[in-house]
Amino acid sequence: MIIQYIKRIKQEVSPKKKSKMKRTHKVGVLVAFNKDGKPRVGWSLTNVNNGDAFDKQEGIRLATERAISPIVLHDEKAALMYTPKSIQEDLKAFLERSKKYLKY
Repeated sequence: MIIQYIKRIKQEVSPKKKSKMKRTHKVGVLVAFNKDGKPRVGWSLTNVNNGDAFDKQEGIRLATERAISPIVLHDEKAALMYTPKSIQEDLKAFLERSKKYLKY
């Protein structure tokens, strides 16, 4: 199984220096694995606009459930159709990476 975290840059104000700092925060998970000789890809994304916090275990669980679901995201067109637009660029790079490791 291949796991990749989706990160976004968030600007924060440093209380000591009172200046803006850029930090990356995990907001989602992409997973890929082979099941019965077929590649499976799943995703999970935290709704940070709603105030939700990223949970690593919950993200992996949701992404794995999506990968096992009847909608198999084994090709790029299907994968991009069923994922949010905000993570499609991350997914494209992840699909290329997973092809090398899973050999499909």
